[in-house]
Amino acid sequence: MSVNKETVEKYIDGFNKNDHTQILACLTEDIVWTVFGNFRLTGKQADDAAIENEDFTGYPVLRIVRMVEEDDTAMAEIHGETHRATGEQLRMAMGEVFVMRDGLICERRAFVINIEENDYKWLLKCCAEVGRALHSLRTTADNEMPGPSEETTARSDS
Repeated sequence: MSVNKETVEKYIDGFNKNDHTQILACLTEDIVWTVFGNFRLTGKQADDAAIENEDFTGYPVLRIVRMVEEDDTAMAEIHGETHRATGEQLRMAMGEVFVMRDGLICERRAFVINIEENDYKWLLKCCAEVGRALHSLRTTADNEMPGPSEETTARSDS
């Protein structure tokens, strides 16, 4: 795994443990954190102050579903859960862009979508159905895949 991907995983793990030191160790001093439609912060101190927000209780549970990287940029699909100060559970799906400099995050751009209870159940159901369909297709393809034809075999023997 690349240094950049390791840094992103360490950063997300820091949120899961509410470990400010671990989170901040993954950032450059001039970090820019944008949650589109919500806020834009600049600098480690602003980032640190936003980690714990009075609108929420506890800390989030975040899971990286997949991550890709090209040059100095890593992109991750992240699923998360947290609780609002009112006690309401919040589930979200995020697309996050991490721009890296010398193995540290210098910019984080987040696209966050709240998933309502019915959408969450629907998402889980769809994922299960797609998984079953893919398994069925693989099984059918494996069982019905014809072997090489006599003509193909004869040509390859020549």
